[in-house]
Amino acid sequence: MGYAVYVSDAGRWVWDFWVENPPEALQVIYKAACVDFKLQQPLERTTNVFQQVQEDMSKARSTCKDWDFVSKGTEISVGRFLIEYFTPVTLGEQHQGALSDEDVAEVWLAAKSEAISKVKRTKGGAKGAEAHCPDEKEVEKTFWLSRPDGWVINKKTKRIIMLEFKRASDTAETYYSDMKSRAERQHTPILEGLNALAGERGWVVEVLPLVAGQRSVREKEWLESMKTFGISAEDGKRIIYRLGSLLLSEHEKLFGSYWRQVFGPPSSLMHLLGKGLAVRASNSL
Repeated sequence: MGYAVYVSDAGRWVWDFWVENPPEALQVIYKAACVDFKLQQPLERTTNVFQQVQEDMSKARSTCKDWDFVSKGTEISVGRFLIEYFTPVTLGEQHQGALSDEDVAEVWLAAKSEAISKVKRTKGGAKGAEAHCPDEKEVEKTFWLSRPDGWVINKKTKRIIMLEFKRASDTAETYYSDMKSRAERQHTPILEGLNALAGERGWVVEVLPLVAGQRSVREKEWLESMKTFGISAEDGKRIIYRLGSLLLSEHEKLFGSYWRQVFGPPSSLMHLLGKGLAVRASNSL
């Protein structure tokens, strides 16, 4: 058994299983593994994968050096970002390390209404949204602890970009636009809060969603997003290929966990199928 990674005629990088003499039960086992483990470790694994994507983007030869990937290798909450990065860079280096109580108060004042509305929509449901009244202190705490997948700063152009990585089933044609919209809505409170001060100081804060399907990545959209940082199409395609390989590796870990749970510690996907695991690629555009 192995995996295939290739470029389809629709401009998508697609990966999938290829199996020599596939057992009939493979599809059933695949679904069972995904169901059993979908709520356990995929979030952590997706975060690890995207950290590698950030690393690759920051180190690409064509990346504009004016962009500083400050969250590379770590996760930075909104509260920490405000204190350690936002206030110093938007006010000037003379304020490096300064704690701004005024900034904290102003950002939350601008974000509060949307943050509370977001909680109502999420927890209240369509019918009970108005009846659900969240605790403002808890909402504020959640706001400051929120951690976008990445922060990138350009002092020259005075732009701050939040990176948000989404992964979803790509069976529907609209999966990319759907997840892109969700990523943008997810961080509306943060955008409103930070932009309230950023605009006064000549800065702008934006969100850049990066959406991957379970089995594919849309090349055009990813290359366009990476162009924001000056990344060339050549370097961008290398990053996409590496992303596919990483996601496939995570699939193998997912299956391996399932096999070991069901069949015992010695079991793994490769042992059960008796085939080596490999990644193969071909360009069919």
